[in-house]
Amino acid sequence: HVVVQLVFIFVFAGWIFNWIMLPTQAWYKFWGLILDKNDSRAYGESASYAILYVVPVIFIAFFGSIYMKYIKMLPDSIRNAWSRPALIKAPILSLISGVELFVLAAFVLLCAWSTWRPIKTLLDKIHDPGQQWLRRCEIIGYELGYAGLVPFAFLFFPVARTSSILHLVNIPFEHSVKYHIWVANITLVLWTGHSVAYLILWIRAKETSKFINQGGRFDLAGIGASVAFATSLIMWITAIKPVRNRKFEMFFYTHQLYIVFIFSFAVHAGDRGLETIAAGMVLFFVDRLLRYLQSRRHVDMVSAKLISSDMMELAFAKDPSLRYPASSIMFLNIPAVSKLQWHPFTVTTNSNVDDYKISVVIKSKGSWTKKLRNYVTNPKNYHVDAIIEGPYGHSLDYLIDYSILVFVAGGSGITPFIPILKEVFFQIQTGQRPLPEKIELIWTLRNSDELSVLESVSPWSICPDFSYLLNLQIHAYLTRQDATDLKNKPSNSHETILFTGTQYEKYLTHKKPKFKAVTGTQSYALHAAVILASFGGYLLLSGVIRRFIVFPLDHNVYHIYNKPSAGTIALLEYLAAVVVFGGSTAVAWTWWKERRIGAVMGMKMELPFVVEEDPVMLTDVHFGCRPDYPEIFFEHARRRRKGVSVGVMACGPQQLQESVAAECKAHSLGFHPLNF
Repeated sequence: HVVVQLVFIFVFAGWIFNWIMLPTQAWYKFWGLILDKNDSRAYGESASYAILYVVPVIFIAFFGSIYMKYIKMLPDSIRNAWSRPALIKAPILSLISGVELFVLAAFVLLCAWSTWRPIKTLLDKIHDPGQQWLRRCEIIGYELGYAGLVPFAFLFFPVARTSSILHLVNIPFEHSVKYHIWVANITLVLWTGHSVAYLILWIRAKETSKFINQGGRFDLAGIGASVAFATSLIMWITAIKPVRNRKFEMFFYTHQLYIVFIFSFAVHAGDRGLETIAAGMVLFFVDRLLRYLQSRRHVDMVSAKLISSDMMELAFAKDPSLRYPASSIMFLNIPAVSKLQWHPFTVTTNSNVDDYKISVVIKSKGSWTKKLRNYVTNPKNYHVDAIIEGPYGHSLDYLIDYSILVFVAGGSGITPFIPILKEVFFQIQTGQRPLPEKIELIWTLRNSDELSVLESVSPWSICPDFSYLLNLQIHAYLTRQDATDLKNKPSNSHETILFTGTQYEKYLTHKKPKFKAVTGTQSYALHAAVILASFGGYLLLSGVIRRFIVFPLDHNVYHIYNKPSAGTIALLEYLAAVVVFGGSTAVAWTWWKERRIGAVMGMKMELPFVVEEDPVMLTDVHFGCRPDYPEIFFEHARRRRKGVSVGVMACGPQQLQESVAAECKAHSLGFHPLNF
C-alpha cells in the first residue's frame, strides 16, 4: 500500500503545484496556449480546465475510497500528527496542532502569492499618469476576485462528510468543520475586497450602472456577482461564532443560501471559473445525494430514558450489519418537532456490541431540545418517527499505541467515552489489542443525576473477566453537590419510558415486531461507485449538449452562449449528472444490498434494550471541587519517564480542553481532543 500512498501524494502535489504556478507567466506560456487552442466541438475549452482542476481530485477520491475499503490502514505518523497541540490558547486558533498550523500557514501563503504576484506584475506595466489610479483599482479588484478562486476550490472538501479524502488522512468530520470556517473567511475577505474595489472604481468613474448594465442591456454576470456577494455576506455574518451560538436556527437556515450563491457564482464566473473549483463542489454534491437518500428513510425510536432533569437517552432501531467507529456522530431530525432542523449528537452505542440499537444522549439546552423532551415525555406520543444521517466517525486505532489511557470529560462531554470504553472492552475480550496497564476516566459534572449515563457501559456483559483483567478507575467530580445531597437522593432518580404502542404490544404477545431501522450510506465501495457514475455522467451530458446543441449555434466563440449561459449550463450538467447517474447508482446499490441482507424496512429483531444492564462502578466521588490537573498529570508524566506510553483524550468545554492540552504539552503526553 506504500506505492498507492505515493501515487496519491504525487497526484495531489501536482494539483497543488498547478495552483502555485497559476499566477506566473510560465503557466500561461505552457498551459495557457494549450487551453486557448482547445476548441473541441464536444467539450470546448472547459474540458482542459476540467482535466487540470477536477480530474486529479476525482482520481484521489475514487481510488481513495477503494483503498480505504480494502486496506484500512494508516501510518501512525498520519493518525497522530493532526492532534498534537502546538497552540493551546490563541485568540482565534486555539487547540491547533503543529501539522494544522503548518498547513494553515502554507495555505495563507498560497493565497497571498496568488493575490500579490499578478497584481504586482500588472501594476508595473502602468505608465499613463492620468489613468493610473483608476487602472490600479481595476487591476486590484480583478485579481482579488481571481485569487478568491484558490480558497473557494478548497471550501467544500471539509464539509463533505462521506468523502474518502478526509478519511485518507484520518481527519474526523467534526474537526474538519473548522477548516471550512478558515477557508470561508479567507475566501470572503478576498471577494469582499474584489467587490469593494470595483464599487469604488465605478463610483469614481461615475459608471455605477455597470453593476447590472453593459452596453444598454442587462449584464447577467454583474447581477450574478451582486447576488453572490449579498448572499455571502448574509452567510458570513450569521456564521460568526457569537451569532451562531445564540441564533443557531438563523445560522442554519441562512446557510442554505449556499445554493443561491453557487448558481450566482456560475453566472458570474462562467464555465471556466466553475471548472476551476468544481472538484470540491462535485464531492459535496455526492455527499448531499447520499445524505438525502438516507434521510428519505424514517427510523423508529424504540426507547427513551430520562437520565436527569435536563438529560435523556434516546434509542433507535439499527440494521445489525451497520458498522461505525466508536465516538461517531449522527445528525438527528424529528419531523414532529421540526421538519427542517437537524442537530448533531454523539452516538453512545458501539456497533461491535450493540447490534440492534443506536443511541444518543441529549441535554435540553435550546428550544429544539426542549420541544423534543416535551414531545417524548408526552404519554400520548407512544411512537416517535425520526430521520437520521450518519453515523460519521474516524478510526481510533491510535488507542492501541498507549499502555495508559486517560479520559477527561466535562458535563455531557462524557458521551464519546461511553462507546470508546465499550470498544476497549470488546478489543480486550476478542484479543485485538494488548491489555492496557490502566484506564482512568476523570469526569467533571454538576450533579449526581448525570452519573446514570454510565449505566449503559456494562463492562461485564462485554468482557466477563473485566474486573480481573483491567485496572479501570472512574473519578467523578460533582461541582454543585455535597455528600449529604447524594446520600438523601433516592436511588431511582431517573425514569425509564418505553413506547408501549402497537409494535411493543406485538412483541409482548410473542409476535415478532418489524421496525424501520437505521442503515448507513457510508460504504466506501458505494462512494466510489457514485463518484465514478457522477463524473462519467457529466462527461456524457456535457459532450452531448455541447456537441449537438451549443456548438452548432455558437461554434465556441461565446457570442450566443456567453459566459453566464456557459457557467449555468456547466453547473446544471454537474447537478444532473450527480442526481441522475449518481442517484441511480446509489438507489440500485441500496436495493441490491437490501435484498441481500433482508433487514432494512421490515427487519425482525429482538428488543435487547429492555434487558437490565450492569453498570460500571465509580472508583470515588469528589464533592464541591474540580480536578487538580497539574497533580494528576504529574503522576502520569512520571510513569511516561519510565518508558510507559500515556495517551490522553479530552472532551468538554473549551476551557477544559485547553487546560488538559497545556498539561499534556508540558509533560509530552499524547493528546487527542474530541468534539461532542
